[in-house]
Amino acid sequence: VHSCCMYLWNVTDECPANCQQIINNVIGGIDVLTSVLATFPEDKIARKNVMGLVANISEDRVSRPRLLDARVLREIEITLRSNSDISVTYNAAGCLAHLLVESAATLAVAGVTPGRQAELSDLLLSVVLGWDL
Repeated sequence: VHSCCMYLWNVTDECPANCQQIINNVIGGIDVLTSVLATFPEDKIARKNVMGLVANISEDRVSRPRLLDARVLREIEITLRSNSDISVTYNAAGCLAHLLVESAATLAVAGVTPGRQAELSDLLLSVVLGWDL
């Protein structure tokens, strides 16, 4: 699992076409990513690698709205609340930052209310301010 997630993380870096393939066609997309996190909830390496992959996907404007999935948002929130060090939370924070800048209409379609957006923004700020840099 670690190697597979690390490979996918690497092949999606700065490559929107690969991000789109993974989220839309390859390996079951979001279902597989969230399943890895649910299957190995305490595995920080798996979580870091999946969040790195998700962060890369969130950088692609075309793929980003697909990540506005309740399961993905829940896993990002779990990661940010995990009190893990920056090596684990950094990618989750980056992904959330990308997702929260989507238009109000896109967020609404995904079921993210303005209140939920504010809650997630506050969480993001809290985590970033808590990093020991």
